[in-house]
Amino acid sequence: MSLKNIIDLYRYLNKPVYDSNNRRFSFNGSYTNTLRGKLSEIDFNSKFIQDADFAINGDFVNIDDGFPNCKKNDSIEFTIKLAPDGLIAFHLSWADFIYAANYELIKCNYPEEFYIVEDDYYSKEDGINITDSKLKILVKLVNYLSSQAEGTYFEEKFLCLVYFCKSEEGIVDKMLLKINFNNPTLLVDKIDSDIFNELFLKESDDLLINEKKNIFLTTLNDFLRPLSEEIRFISLVTEIKKFQELFLNNLKLYFDKFSFQKIRQEVANAEIDFSEKCSKTLSDIQAKLLGIPISLAGVIAIFNSKDKYEILMLFIGITFTSLILTSTVKVQLNNLNAIKSASKNVFDGFINRYLSCPETLRDMIVNEKRMLDEQQKETSMWLHIFLILSLSPFVLSLIFIMVIYIPRIFFLYS
Repeated sequence: MSLKNIIDLYRYLNKPVYDSNNRRFSFNGSYTNTLRGKLSEIDFNSKFIQDADFAINGDFVNIDDGFPNCKKNDSIEFTIKLAPDGLIAFHLSWADFIYAANYELIKCNYPEEFYIVEDDYYSKEDGINITDSKLKILVKLVNYLSSQAEGTYFEEKFLCLVYFCKSEEGIVDKMLLKINFNNPTLLVDKIDSDIFNELFLKESDDLLINEKKNIFLTTLNDFLRPLSEEIRFISLVTEIKKFQELFLNNLKLYFDKFSFQKIRQEVANAEIDFSEKCSKTLSDIQAKLLGIPISLAGVIAIFNSKDKYEILMLFIGITFTSLILTSTVKVQLNNLNAIKSASKNVFDGFINRYLSCPETLRDMIVNEKRMLDEQQKETSMWLHIFLILSLSPFVLSLIFIMVIYIPRIFFLYS
């Protein structure tokens, strides 16, 4: 036998007046086979019933002997008094239920079986009851608040949650949140808990779940600290939309800051990468550029030489050296142009992608691009100087030969 048998009887009797103070209901009417069947299904010695009095046609009925068969025009009168205490019981209204279940609710133990007379709502039947849904969300919220508290204790009819919060001045202070469900204003508005669902989960794939929880607690402190302890929980529930807006705003500010740092790191890494590549175009040819002064020494040797074969060999050596150096510098110039093109595309992409970012971030990107452009311009200048220097031994030696030695040869053979 369960509470459902008593509820079925109560509904069959067309829900007579329920005296919540004395926890009883009465009936006076026809005694039928259907009613006899309903009564026979109930164990009147169960934990749900404290007392029951029956009279058929004015005669007392001993329920231990069972209910007699029905006769035509039989009438029955009875009063059933339900057992005191216990949550598996009849409750006239949700307010009565909350009053009776307050201690279990603040411990986050939601009763599985109960009956609300005014709503004709039995908790184990299919269907959705708005108040029931609200209470379950509240219990879920309290459960989460409790899990994040530094300490919990019970004080009379309150669950007290202790939080330690750090102020902007760095001072750690205690905030107390007293929770009691026994207040009708808690059930006035619909409670939207969608944004908290991921916080209520014991396990989450969100890599930033801890940051979100910290922001939740910070928002809770900012929202409740100015209020007195007695109204903090009521204010949190009745103004849950305002609290959610504050939480989402704080969440947005955090992620904007997080994104800002991420973008800064991304831009800085790109600047460092292109800067290193730019520097490498010079460092890679430093050893080879030592061939320039050697070639210039060869030019001096040509100028001082009197032997035409020696001059020819020196000229050939200088020519090959100049060609090698020139081609090497030319390759590095091509690499630099490729680096300049790539860096322009990357930084232009940064600027276009982060148009909506704070002005300081856009200025940082532009400044990084400007400094990189200056470095590339300076590198390009040095590479062009080295290109000219690479060609200079060949040009000078050619001039010496054409201006000095060729006329001398013609003069000797003329």
